[in-house]
Amino acid sequence: IPKLILENNLYGLDIDDRAGQLAYFAVMMKARSKSRRIFHENIDINLYSIQESNGIPEETITYFAGGKKFISKTELEEKIKGKDDLSDMDFEIQARYLIHVFQDAKEYGSILEVKKLDFDKIENRLEEIRQNHPDDIFEFGHKQILLEKLPPLIKQAKIMSDKYDVVVTNPPYMGQKGMNKNLKKYLDEYYKDSKNDLFAAFIEKGFKFLNENRFNAMVTMQSWMFLLSFEKMRKDIIKNYSIYCLCHMDNMVMGIAFGTSATVFRKSPLNFNGIYLHVKLEDLDNATNTPVKFPPKKHFKQSMSDFSKIPGSPIAYWASQNIIKAFENGILMGEVLDVKQGLATA
Repeated sequence: IPKLILENNLYGLDIDDRAGQLAYFAVMMKARSKSRRIFHENIDINLYSIQESNGIPEETITYFAGGKKFISKTELEEKIKGKDDLSDMDFEIQARYLIHVFQDAKEYGSILEVKKLDFDKIENRLEEIRQNHPDDIFEFGHKQILLEKLPPLIKQAKIMSDKYDVVVTNPPYMGQKGMNKNLKKYLDEYYKDSKNDLFAAFIEKGFKFLNENRFNAMVTMQSWMFLLSFEKMRKDIIKNYSIYCLCHMDNMVMGIAFGTSATVFRKSPLNFNGIYLHVKLEDLDNATNTPVKFPPKKHFKQSMSDFSKIPGSPIAYWASQNIIKAFENGILMGEVLDVKQGLATA
């Protein structure tokens, strides 16, 4: 059973090579705890660190594509524009795209948009090159580069173009100020509603990885729940997806100086009452740093459709029906009270 799970149910990617190795080690140790024979089995585990296609010469790409006439990067992007599946397109297009899409891939990681390819055709071409005896030193050079660089690109392209039932991650946190020019440009193009922080882009990417009606589980900063800069993203989630359950943790609950949310989303616009839990620092057992039993007042059930009735659509799971109705009826404080600024230090 562990072998079947490792080969068919678990898929993972990381940017850092060492982190990928540690993930591989951790998964194999867990498998070993379930099966003493696991190290004696030939397992094709689907955990990789993302590799780049940088350094593959244009002549080598042309050789892999079957010696077809060179097309520019601009021409390639024009031919594949608006298409999610390239498997029916010319092999030259697919071959060039596979190498093009992973240029500087470690800058983007799993948020890269990777289109579906005919991987059987690509692997058959690579095997053909492997079996071929080069006629000259140039062909030998192309062969060596392709046999070294292409297999990891094919593996990660398969993972990144597929769909899954569950996506689970604690994505990286990085605001726009910390991003380089390339990453900013990429988020502006592909993640317009979530571009203000990398973790928000990963929430959006999680939905793109999913089959319909399946689950996207993320541990992230809480800011997406309330801030104006994520309003469009929240409205999209409320309209097209569901919050199945959410654990909202105050500052320092996870040992870090900001609030976090552990959220399970569902890729389906089901209008049902999601379950919400609010965890404060005083709710933890100081000796073990684990949650104690929570009284009923810590639990909330709320329909996502109610969030859209509040200006800005915050994930205000604690709002009572009286508060929701007050917003729904359009009563503004300024209509019933004379609102002024109080004492200010300025």
